[in-house]
Amino acid sequence: GEYDVATRAIQYFFEGDPPENQFFCRALFTQALVEADHAARLNGIDSVRRSQRAIAYVMRALDVAERAENKGRYDFIVYNAS
Repeated sequence: GEYDVATRAIQYFFEGDPPENQFFCRALFTQALVEADHAARLNGIDSVRRSQRAIAYVMRALDVAERAENKGRYDFIVYNAS
């Protein structure tokens, strides 16, 4: 379905070794959504692990947004993560 297309697009995006800019952050958010969708279909520890992976993608995007050189310019990324 739609998540399969998103997964392939994200894989393609990251294969190109992209710069860590706003589009990188958006791709991480998309990856987090895909992981969260997978987590929702699982139970127990597998669901927890997938959820943790989704959170890790969001946290990575926040790390990029909070860098000194991105302060102010990427405030919308922090907003989008909330």
